[in-house]
Amino acid sequence: MQQLFIHEAPQKSRATFYVTDSSGKVKFVIEGKTHRLHDTLRLVNLDNVVLFKAEQRIITPFSTFDIYKGQQSSSIACFAKHPNFFNWQSPYYTLTPYDWKVTCDFKAEHYLMHNAHEQLLMEIRGCITSRGRQLLVLINSNEYAAIYSLLAVLIEHYAHNDLKEWEFKKKLSYDFGWLNFTKLSPKVPKS
Repeated sequence: MQQLFIHEAPQKSRATFYVTDSSGKVKFVIEGKTHRLHDTLRLVNLDNVVLFKAEQRIITPFSTFDIYKGQQSSSIACFAKHPNFFNWQSPYYTLTPYDWKVTCDFKAEHYLMHNAHEQLLMEIRGCITSRGRQLLVLINSNEYAAIYSLLAVLIEHYAHNDLKEWEFKKKLSYDFGWLNFTKLSPKVPKS
C-alpha cells in the first residue's frame, strides 16, 4: 500500500490541506469551506486544475456531499454519513453508486474503506509528526489517490468534530437533553 500524508495549513477564512507523498512532495491541494449549505471543498493538482470537488448538500449531524469530477455540472457520486443504531459512537459513511463503505473508530482515529466485495481500498490514521497532527492515508491504488484524499479530509473532519463533541458531553455533570452544550457545574473530583 502507498502512503499519503495530509496536513492542514493554518488559515482563518478557509481550510487548506496539503496532500504529500512519503518523500514529502506535494501531490494535491484541498481548499474550501464546509458547515454551510453549498460550501465546497476543491481538490486541485499542482497546475491548479480542479480534479474533484465536494459540495455540501444537506446540513445535519449526518451530512451529505455531492462529488463532482473536474468542472462537470452533474455529480458522479454522493458521499453520506449514516447513523449506526447498534453503536451510536461509530457512524459509517457510504459513497454511492460505487458501493464504498467507511467504518470508523473515533477514539483510535482509525478509518477503513472497503468496496462491496470487502476489499480494503483505503486506511486512514491520525498521527503526530514533526509537522504536527497529520492524517496517514494508506491506499491500494495510485489511480484513485485524488478521490481518496478528498474523502479522507471529509471523513476525518466530521469524525474528529464528533469525537470532540462526545468528549465534551462526557465532561458535563448534568444532562437535561436541551442543555447538552451548556456546562452547568464542573465535576468535583472525589477525594
